[in-house]
Amino acid sequence: NLLAAVRLSAHLLPTDEAEAERIAACRDIEELAARSGALLALVRPLLAGATVARVPVSPAEVLMALRRALKDRDIGGAALSIAPGRTLPDVRVDPDALYHLLLTLVHGSLEAAAPDGRVRVFAEHQGRRVILSVSDNGRQVDLDEIRRGSTPRGRELAIRVADAVLRRMGGRASAELQRRGTRIDLFLPAMALKKA
Repeated sequence: NLLAAVRLSAHLLPTDEAEAERIAACRDIEELAARSGALLALVRPLLAGATVARVPVSPAEVLMALRRALKDRDIGGAALSIAPGRTLPDVRVDPDALYHLLLTLVHGSLEAAAPDGRVRVFAEHQGRRVILSVSDNGRQVDLDEIRRGSTPRGRELAIRVADAVLRRMGGRASAELQRRGTRIDLFLPAMALKKA
């Protein structure tokens, strides 16, 4: 609620600043509040342990919600594309946690790919898993910090949090370096496809 109040009151910044500076400051406040909200939402599944609620959810619905949330955001100028994710089987997860994990990871990738890079979010069905992927052509993550770092920060911390949360839902997260950039994969337990 406090973060929502900060976002809504950004327009109350002093008007003696130049209009362009005021608009930029409002955008920064909006962006930081949104990112903080997504991170705070992950505290619940981290504290819940084995009691994380898992329900069937369509990956397409989660990706559509992500697309809506990021539709009008200009995050450092990087281009973002989100595949529709249709024809995939449902996954059994906490949909709120999955949405906030994706939002956090996409924000980190957009920041790494700024100012003129690309971020792609896409999904595929592979055996008993659905894999949601966030791929960018920006600054690469530090894989050692993700695997063994004692105090990870930024994207490295977000990937470790994603792995911890998803393991409580029967999934996992991983990162790999690409020729340019990083690919983050979220492995989710797929439900059996219904026969027609």
